[in-house]
Amino acid sequence: MLNRTRVSIAVLNVGAVLLTLGGLYDLLTFSIPELWSGVLGQSATNLPPQVARLLLALLRALGGALVAIGLGTLVLINGPFRRGDRWAAVAIVLLVVVAEANNAIQMWTTGATYYWVTLVYVVLILAGVALAYFPTPAFNMSRNR
Repeated sequence: MLNRTRVSIAVLNVGAVLLTLGGLYDLLTFSIPELWSGVLGQSATNLPPQVARLLLALLRALGGALVAIGLGTLVLINGPFRRGDRWAAVAIVLLVVVAEANNAIQMWTTGATYYWVTLVYVVLILAGVALAYFPTPAFNMSRNR
């Protein structure tokens, strides 16, 4: 029988690590992603330098915030959540949903086709919390609580 808590924490950690890595990509990128060309209506390399600097600064600011949220989420998962503090689950969900769901919505509204990547992080976090607190037939609740 699988240990429900271990599976939940593993899923949460995967989601938080992916979120952190995505933030690091945004933080450490050196140029406007060419993937943005469709949204910008022109090649990212043809942008005026001031616009490119502004977009890159905003991308790096977002990346820094996502790294902080990812690291904070990892601390919450492997500290209070692991100990069974229910408030940590609420904090984890709020951090990730506010940051990444908003990120995905903003990408979707601009026509970016890769918005689903950030939704994967949200789904992993929600699934990890759900595994910890909602009964499922895959786990015997009496043996894992």
